[in-house]
Amino acid sequence: MRTFIKPATLLLAAVLAYSGLFEPYWLRVTEIEISQEPFASFFKAHRTVFISDLHVSELGIRERKLLEAVEQIDPDIILIGGDSTPWGGDYERTFEFLDRLRAREGVWGVLGDSDYQNARKSCRFCHAFNPGEKPLPVKFLQNQAVKPYGEAVAIAGLDMFPLDQDERRQVRDDLVTMPTVLLTQKQVRVEELPDKPVLVLSGDTHGGQAWMPEWLWRLVFAGSKGEVRCGIKREGEKTLVVSSGIGVSTLPFRFLARPEIVLFK
Repeated sequence: MRTFIKPATLLLAAVLAYSGLFEPYWLRVTEIEISQEPFASFFKAHRTVFISDLHVSELGIRERKLLEAVEQIDPDIILIGGDSTPWGGDYERTFEFLDRLRAREGVWGVLGDSDYQNARKSCRFCHAFNPGEKPLPVKFLQNQAVKPYGEAVAIAGLDMFPLDQDERRQVRDDLVTMPTVLLTQKQVRVEELPDKPVLVLSGDTHGGQAWMPEWLWRLVFAGSKGEVRCGIKREGEKTLVVSSGIGVSTLPFRFLARPEIVLFK
């Protein structure tokens, strides 16, 4: 028995060390090719990255690596899928990080539930408070659709509010009146969307923070997080992309669920 316990203890220690000290900082760039028009032409013309669930508690190793990786990609557009703020954390570090994000043609995002945990501080995402304070370079879309890059594709943001699901579905459907890249922190069921070309970008799941079979994810988390743990789901002209995100919450570890930057091609 002792000969078994010692290797098992060493293996557990190695897994814990890897999950807490290495993988949360091991960023990957996931390239996704969208062949459907007009999105294919849009992403060829505009180099676009999607990041989510930053949960910035400090400008530490992970945040510096992310900024360096984004700089190397040199995107035209950055899209942010919500939850930039850590739970119970310091908004100032989040604002400081967002202020360093740069893209030639704009940075767009939505707010997540962690961003709304302090009602007053959350206003800073969209408005400068103090005289001389410059606004953040990110344009947060709160149930809005914009067409800054021409008439072919809209960029829209589905906010956390209204909380009533029927009202939220109506707001969602009103945003998708043309080919749309729809940002939302919470997943939406693509089969329920209007029958129009739409690319939904979501986070929130953190890829589970630890790998698990898809059937287990759906059994445990589909009701609260959505049926897709991480990856792509297609339904006709409608596509859902769920990112594993960047940061962590609750427990500071990742296991076989690396943080990712999504690069569209």
